[in-house]
Amino acid sequence: MTKGNHMGYQTPLARVTFDGVRRIALTSAVPALLLSGLAIVAIPPTSVSAGATITVDSADDVIAIDGQCTLREAILNANADNGVTDCPDAGDGDDTIVVPAGTYTLSIPGAGEDDNLTGDLDITGSTIIQGAGADATIIQAGTTPLNGIDRVFEVKRATCLVNPRACRETELVFRPARTARRLAVAGGGAAGMSFAAHAAERGHRVTLFEAGGELGGQMLIARRVPGKEEFEELLRYFRVRLAKAGVEVRLGVRASEAELAGFDGVVLATGVVPRVPEIPGIDHEKVVSYPDLLLGRREAGPRVAIVGAGGIGFDVAVFLVSGGEPPDTGRYLAEWGVDPSYARPGGLLEKRPARRARREVTLCQRTPGPMGRSLGKTTGWIHRSTLKAAGVKNLSGVTYDRVDDRGLWIHTRDGASRCLEVDTVVNCAGQLSNQALAAPLRARGVEVHLVGGAERAVELDAERAIRQGAELAARV
Repeated sequence: MTKGNHMGYQTPLARVTFDGVRRIALTSAVPALLLSGLAIVAIPPTSVSAGATITVDSADDVIAIDGQCTLREAILNANADNGVTDCPDAGDGDDTIVVPAGTYTLSIPGAGEDDNLTGDLDITGSTIIQGAGADATIIQAGTTPLNGIDRVFEVKRATCLVNPRACRETELVFRPARTARRLAVAGGGAAGMSFAAHAAERGHRVTLFEAGGELGGQMLIARRVPGKEEFEELLRYFRVRLAKAGVEVRLGVRASEAELAGFDGVVLATGVVPRVPEIPGIDHEKVVSYPDLLLGRREAGPRVAIVGAGGIGFDVAVFLVSGGEPPDTGRYLAEWGVDPSYARPGGLLEKRPARRARREVTLCQRTPGPMGRSLGKTTGWIHRSTLKAAGVKNLSGVTYDRVDDRGLWIHTRDGASRCLEVDTVVNCAGQLSNQALAAPLRARGVEVHLVGGAERAVELDAERAIRQGAELAARV
């Protein structure tokens, strides 16, 4: 965890227990949550009965007799209940593994879905544990995206989405390049445009490849969500800035491995692709991906179920109930009970009942408990209130069984089987990094950098993408 002056190894504040044949506890600062097959209880680890505390010396995914306890060794040790090289012996009960903040991808032999070490786990907050399919578990700390005001509440440095130097003026410095290099950028999203603009302004010769017909990446999707229309202005800003910096922009061109290999360096800003959950019938004609829906490539029917209630799921729900109507100030003020004339005390009116939603929407998530915990502190209540007023139904703690001609079949928390008879199922079950070009380019000896969603898909947001692109441009 990297909040305030809490760095590196921390005094454990929570115990994370995987229920099943194999048990592990991972400690970090996390909110109290309960997930199917996963319990997170906000209690000191000293109360762990008959378990051992294993402090990780190295986050490496290796087994080595070098005097250090690696994260891989610690997890293997806790699973096997016996000593592994340099790690302390595991206890009889649930063991506690103290880990530093960071991102770790582990391949654990013999760990499969039935062992509850992998699967569809996605806990947003100070710590994220996300299944990555068979034989892998990702553990990640401190990645919740925050806006400027939210950062204040988290005792973090405020900054600006557009200008990454804000509050980093002495740290992020752009000096003229000593030697101009031919640099290629694959992907014209927020991270790619940010890098290209800053690098070209430093004197490098930059070529930006974008497979689509328009720059923007995920911002092309975000601008379709009610309340996020201002991303259109951010796109206009970058288009003008790239032109002034002399960046060669190639739209409609998917950069090939052979073409990129001819540059002095390559920046992969290839973004993310929707994660497809392992649900029988996920390829049914009723199922729509969130990019296809928001970009207008597919239409939703009058009854919709959304798989996944993270930030994307909430955005899609708002889009669906609004019907894509353009923003209207008068309607907004009336619905929220704001008197612009200030004739009433406090400038408040009685809130007008919300308009009837254009669709019947059900928002689903695997995690039990209230939805929207990962939303911003200062804005999350707005999204929750909007959806509540529109009559959106929330179902948490569900298990997805299948999709068929009737709709989405689920098991509820009480174990009952139920069919959500809907016309459309929207997949909002997360994202995966698109790194397809990284390995082949590196095999050719090409200098490759990853930024934005291509570097890390979890909790992707424009501020991080723009900042990463700028920071890399200052170094090359």
